[in-house]
Amino acid sequence: MQRPNPGVQPAPVVMYRQSVPSTLTANIKKNRGTMADLSLPEVLSLLGVQQIKGSEKELKMLCIRIGELVELNGEDWVRQNRPGLMEEWEYIVSHRVID
Repeated sequence: MQRPNPGVQPAPVVMYRQSVPSTLTANIKKNRGTMADLSLPEVLSLLGVQQIKGSEKELKMLCIRIGELVELNGEDWVRQNRPGLMEEWEYIVSHRVID
């Protein structure tokens, strides 16, 4: 006995602002146009912390990503989403997502 084939169901549409590094932005780091990377002190200020874990390479990537988020969503969005961004960063560092 075969099960009925329900067909392909469309994926639900999710509207949200980007908050984690995407493969799209990760692959175009060198050709980012006029956007300037934020310095580590600027990133720490936006995230509301004095120190943050991570290797030199990881922290450089953090500065790039937060700069992208500032350009996409604005500084106020970054400040409002500090807890989630910090939680994601802790995951990235603890699981060594960035080689």
